[in-house]
Amino acid sequence: MVGAVGRLTYQKAPEDFVTALRELGPDVTGVWIGGGELQPKISRLAGALPGVRLVLAGERDDVPALLPALDVFALPSRYEGLPTAVVEAMVSGVPVVATAVNAVPDVVIPGETGLLVPPGRPDLLASAVRHLLDSPATAARMAAAARRQVGKRYGEAALGHALAAAYDPGRADDGPADDGPADDGPADDGPADDGPADDGPADDAPAPPRSHQPSLHTADPYP
Repeated sequence: MVGAVGRLTYQKAPEDFVTALRELGPDVTGVWIGGGELQPKISRLAGALPGVRLVLAGERDDVPALLPALDVFALPSRYEGLPTAVVEAMVSGVPVVATAVNAVPDVVIPGETGLLVPPGRPDLLASAVRHLLDSPATAARMAAAARRQVGKRYGEAALGHALAAAYDPGRADDGPADDGPADDGPADDGPADDGPADDGPADDAPAPPRSHQPSLHTADPYP
């Protein structure tokens, strides 16, 4: 069973998840946890593609309890901020396949803590998922390494806040404050407001490509 967690929106590219399921064949069931405006479209697409077995689970408040049931976690996103769903899958001991966008390669180290593929390539997404399904020892090794990495890299409070924000964006502003020194260092007298604003990608448009995305993933999604 392969699963994904996230809103059914343009950003998350759920249509690529469905197309990958077609490539994987009817012996693999896909589960998407999360709702969104694309749910009717994705449901129709899955019904129109022969051999696709997809469960749209909708919004759930027990995601951490569901994740361990997955054999592989797949993230097909076009762009991402902090990939909290990936981090939670790693905490749950589930091997990860994800697209090499934005901050995702900072968390998923190819061949060590998971596999990366280019965005917009459901064929390579399917190949990477199949590789892990057919190589359980490799999948278990990567999952264990990912879990160790997450435990070292993310503090409990920061991880808890990030996961809460992922499933309840309205709580994002209530997280832990930055306790680093704010007033004791030298003041920054440089211009603060005159520089160009960072108008990051909205949900309806792709993000600019990450300049240091690993080029090797354009050919081979796994080592």
